[in-house]
Amino acid sequence: MASAVALALSTATPALAADCHCNGPSASAAPVSFSIGGNEQASVGGSAAQYPGNPGPNEGRVPGGSPVSGSITIGGTSVPLSSIVHPSRGGLLTSRSTVTSATDADAASGAVGENFTFQPGTNPADPVTIDLLSAGGRRLFPTALVDQATLQLGAFASKTKFVSGVLQPDQYRVGQADLMFRSPAVKDAAAQLYQALGAVDRSIEQTVNQNLNLTALRLLAGTTKLTPTVTVQSNTRDKVFSAFLAKPITSRNKVVTLDFSTGTVTVHLDQIPAGGLNSQPADKELVNSKDYPLIASTVHDLMHDATNIAIGTIEHSLDAVHIGLNWNNQLNPTNTINLTWGFSLQQAVTGTMPRVTNASTGTLGSVLGTTLATTLNTLSVVGNTVGTVFRPAYNLIIADAGNGIFDLAINKIKFGFTSSVVDMLQPVFGAAAQVVSIQVNHQETSTCTTAAGTQVPRAHSVSAFSVGFLQSSDAARLDFGRSAASVTIPDCH
Repeated sequence: MASAVALALSTATPALAADCHCNGPSASAAPVSFSIGGNEQASVGGSAAQYPGNPGPNEGRVPGGSPVSGSITIGGTSVPLSSIVHPSRGGLLTSRSTVTSATDADAASGAVGENFTFQPGTNPADPVTIDLLSAGGRRLFPTALVDQATLQLGAFASKTKFVSGVLQPDQYRVGQADLMFRSPAVKDAAAQLYQALGAVDRSIEQTVNQNLNLTALRLLAGTTKLTPTVTVQSNTRDKVFSAFLAKPITSRNKVVTLDFSTGTVTVHLDQIPAGGLNSQPADKELVNSKDYPLIASTVHDLMHDATNIAIGTIEHSLDAVHIGLNWNNQLNPTNTINLTWGFSLQQAVTGTMPRVTNASTGTLGSVLGTTLATTLNTLSVVGNTVGTVFRPAYNLIIADAGNGIFDLAINKIKFGFTSSVVDMLQPVFGAAAQVVSIQVNHQETSTCTTAAGTQVPRAHSVSAFSVGFLQSSDAARLDFGRSAASVTIPDCH
């Protein structure tokens, strides 16, 4: 979670609701504002202008140097704003309000720069974070499924403008919008994955042991009497697991990211609407129950990709399959043949084994041990004759004939992990829809009727992002990048 920067909550900015009965033309804007029932209660970095007494342009900026202060009421409970909203930067969010005549008003806020672009240096990936648990989610999110739920909103801005009494087309810009859940269930699934991968190691060890031709090894050594003992140890589990944990995995459609190492599931809300976030109609809801089937199917597709990662890692991790050969023969009380040879299955089939270690004792033992070691070292290089002994086992693990190794373990992993994530997301996503209404391009308009009987806008506000809390109980709302303006329309009532 992003650390909070110093912000001051101010009630100095005059409220301008869409249904106001304004005393003359006015404009107001704020990067962050809080309202109840459509009436602004407080703002951060706000500005306001009034015609003719204070036409502006007036500017506001998110201040620094003081701690977060103020509180908002959610579901009848007073909640400190500092526990909900965590802006990650200060000084880049501004507002500007201007009223040059009774029919001309202009307001803009957020990451506003020249020509209504994001300011240089504003990083959409460095978002404002909203803690949904503090905002009322603790009573709705199953604690066994979710211990952290946050909404992250990237750079945002909006502009509202009247020219000669005519409302101009709305302008808004938004960056990313991510809904992130951290789930003990996902971490538990990761632990179960680790255990299940042990079956892959056991299968590989069994396959190698059952397909080694020890007779061929004896013949290669030039004698049928010296039989090595063989140990096979596979540690592909750690390789596969580290591949899962190495970095978060994002679905191909960019809708869901799973981070198994932290147990987090991130739903990228900005990837769901057709056309992207910056071409949406007014009051577009980003958390909608009809979108859940897309999210669920995305998780299935993502786990299919994750399974391919697991299989691919196994196929390229045969250096984690260690084979130990030991020739230990007591020829007589003073002479022994003692050779050890350790290498990976990958080294065996590529002819890159290290040299044999010879610890034979006695005159006869040393001679025979040296002869055997020289023979094995030579045959491991010339045509990789030794490698042919291990080729059948290698082929069974890598080629199609070896898919049985993966069928039982990997498919169970895929099914179990997918079920865990989908089962976690369904109730959590449903609860999120009850906790917050996340809208992009939120608008409120007040109209009047001309002498010709036509209704025209006389006051209008737009917010790049608008987050409503516990909509069933009250109308508490946080707006990000909010701008509002009103004008006087002659002979309009």
